[in-house]
Amino acid sequence: MNSWITPAVSASIASGLALLLAYFYIHSRHKERFFAWWTWSWAFYTLRNAFHLSDVLLGPTSWLPVLGHLCLVAQAMSLLQGALVMTGRSWPKHLTWTGCAVAAWVIFASVAGQSRYAAGVPVYVYAGFLQIWTGVFFLKLSRPRGFGDSLAGWSFIAWGAHKLDFPLLTTVPWFAPWGFIIGACLGMLAALGQLLWYFERIHQRLIVSEGRYRELFELAPLGIFLVSMRAGVLSANRKASAILGYEPHEFLGLNAQDFIHPEDLAAQPVSSTTGRLAPGQTVRVERRYRRKDGEYILAEIDLVKLHEEDRLLVIVQDVSELHAAMERVEESESRFRQMAEHIDQIFFLAAPDYSEFFYVSPAYERIWDNSPQSLYDNPASWLDNVHPDDVQRIKDLLSSALGSGQYESHYRVVHPDGTVRTVLARAFELRGPDGKPYRVAGSVTDVTERERAENDLRKSLAINQMILRHAPMGVCVHDGETRQCLVANDLLESLLEERMEQHRIDDFRNIPSWRKSGMAALAEEALAGSGPRRKEFRIRTPSGKELVLDCMFARFDVDSKPYLLLVVNDVTERVRMSELMIQSEKMMSVGGLAAGMAHEINNPLSGILQGAQVVQKRLDPDTPLTAQALREADLDSDAFRRFIDKRDIMGLLSGMRQSASRAAKIVADMLEFSRKGDSHHELSHLEDILDTAVELCSNDYDLKKNYDFRHILIEREYDPTLGPVECSPTQIEQVVMNLLRNASQALREHFEDGRQPKIVLRTKKDGDQARIEVEDNGPGMPQAVRRRVFEPFFTTKQPGQGTGLGLSVSYFIITSNHRGSIEVDSEPGVGAKFIIRLPMPGEADTA
Repeated sequence: MNSWITPAVSASIASGLALLLAYFYIHSRHKERFFAWWTWSWAFYTLRNAFHLSDVLLGPTSWLPVLGHLCLVAQAMSLLQGALVMTGRSWPKHLTWTGCAVAAWVIFASVAGQSRYAAGVPVYVYAGFLQIWTGVFFLKLSRPRGFGDSLAGWSFIAWGAHKLDFPLLTTVPWFAPWGFIIGACLGMLAALGQLLWYFERIHQRLIVSEGRYRELFELAPLGIFLVSMRAGVLSANRKASAILGYEPHEFLGLNAQDFIHPEDLAAQPVSSTTGRLAPGQTVRVERRYRRKDGEYILAEIDLVKLHEEDRLLVIVQDVSELHAAMERVEESESRFRQMAEHIDQIFFLAAPDYSEFFYVSPAYERIWDNSPQSLYDNPASWLDNVHPDDVQRIKDLLSSALGSGQYESHYRVVHPDGTVRTVLARAFELRGPDGKPYRVAGSVTDVTERERAENDLRKSLAINQMILRHAPMGVCVHDGETRQCLVANDLLESLLEERMEQHRIDDFRNIPSWRKSGMAALAEEALAGSGPRRKEFRIRTPSGKELVLDCMFARFDVDSKPYLLLVVNDVTERVRMSELMIQSEKMMSVGGLAAGMAHEINNPLSGILQGAQVVQKRLDPDTPLTAQALREADLDSDAFRRFIDKRDIMGLLSGMRQSASRAAKIVADMLEFSRKGDSHHELSHLEDILDTAVELCSNDYDLKKNYDFRHILIEREYDPTLGPVECSPTQIEQVVMNLLRNASQALREHFEDGRQPKIVLRTKKDGDQARIEVEDNGPGMPQAVRRRVFEPFFTTKQPGQGTGLGLSVSYFIITSNHRGSIEVDSEPGVGAKFIIRLPMPGEADTA
């Protein structure tokens, strides 16, 4: 037995050691985790054989077989664990518990004195099962399967099956040597299969890696050459061909002298650059390379010394455009610096948190009264000159603007001499490809003078707006090109009774009121450059009010753009007063003429009255002289009386005297009315004034001819308790005559069917005032007429029948000359009543 087992076990130990060293070397080189487990498995395999050899040489012991069985269990578990790691699987926990149970059984069997057979059966069954499982993993590794994994798989299965036959064949003495040899061979075949599988795996990786390298080499964005110092270019990728214009095969055998510009080659030979390189070192140079077409490009070259002797990896990048762009950037930066150094604004470039300034233009020294170098030395020093009231606000602004992208702010800068300047600061962030800010660029402008000018302009605008708003005339400005209103004051809107919004939209030539009145045509004349234009226009407002407007149009230009100024002055009252004065002058002329005529008529009237009275006395037979004359003429006085009575001579003479007296009374009234200077106030009875006015109206030619005043019923309701009133009798007569004249006209038109027209005259005391009422039963007045009845030139009569001045003059006489009031109370269909109130004696002076 000992004759064969000792050398066999020794040979197994030697082969195990050889495998252990091989596996250990491979693991140390490639650092594969599954190889570490397999290295441990062959270590346990060698230890098991060493314990077995010791048991043979030293004689049977109880502990050496136990260690051998434990090594067998550890070997099988290490082999399976390596296969599991290799396939990316985890170790099943039940195998751990089973292995622990087997190890515990081995120890228990040895302590309990069990036979080696009884102790070894579970060990061989467990180890055989694990080795078969390991073989199955190898067979499932890949499709198609390689020779290495097939050899390892089937060898592990056979080896595991061989261990399972231990309970059957260990009792057959003649098979023991063969069984040991078969187990050792199967173990060697499994180990060899593992190595073959691993080498095949590395070979596949090398093929894949080479393919990837070739793909990377060809698709690289940079030109790549593999160069031999002796043989020249060995290979070149596509990008290299694109850069230099050669086909890949045309590079073969070419040297650096064939590409590099002679001047660059003379200045720095290739040998001086590559001779100092150690394997793995890289050097970068810039050279001018000649393309195949003869054109030179500027190339950035990386020379990498490879570990192979005289081999270089040359990486070429065409930087011609980059170099040109950099030159443009440098030129642009130079222009920027020249600009920044010659303008009044501060330009700066700083870190996002302002912890460092990279550039500050020289204007900083003028605005901050500090040098830019002070800002480079102390980035926070600029805050020292900021006005104390603005410092915290600026700090908060910078904190809130960090990361927001930009900011803009005004603040004040205080110079050492106390001068305060106002600046406008703007800044924005510069962001990198990752979207994060890496710089802040900005400018600071001294806006002190600009703000002062803006403040002055605002004040000027405010003053102009106040002047425009409170001007005593309407003012507006139109765009000379669009003819649209740009600005207008409230007074103009009030005068025209229309909002100016439509004027701001429409061309003034399309506005009906402008077009109809002729204002648009005059505005066009002014815009044509013929100088200012001025004219009075009569317009009617939307409410029906008639206005006379003095309009002045003038053109002015701002920045070669024309504008039109319109100044509107309401001269309605002035024009009406002018017309009233003309009418008054006419009336005064008529009054003067009437006074002259009255004086001329008064003389013959006196002769007629006197002659009629003398004739009447001389025809009276009862008078002594007439009786004497009758006797002398031998006439009977009774017969003469009968003749006088028969012919009604005395009646005719009485009628002649009455008519002459009436004519004298009319002449006296005309003289009284025509005395324009007789406007002094005196105590007068209103009843007498009213009666005189009625008498004058009764003898008025127009009233008798056109309005038949004698057929109007005049009712008088005088207050007997009303005393005299201090007034101008002639002016009050004029007012009452105007009221009677208007009433008679309205009554004639209203009572054409023959009904009785009536006018009621009343006087009474109304508190501390005397009240006169003139009431008629005519058609009355609607509200629109009643509201405007005292306006100058307002009339409801047909053209040529009235001037519209009567009631306005009456209103002026009562309110201005007598400090009283006049009003009208009327409704359509119920007549009209004019009410005049005059102060009682003593009130006019104190009113």
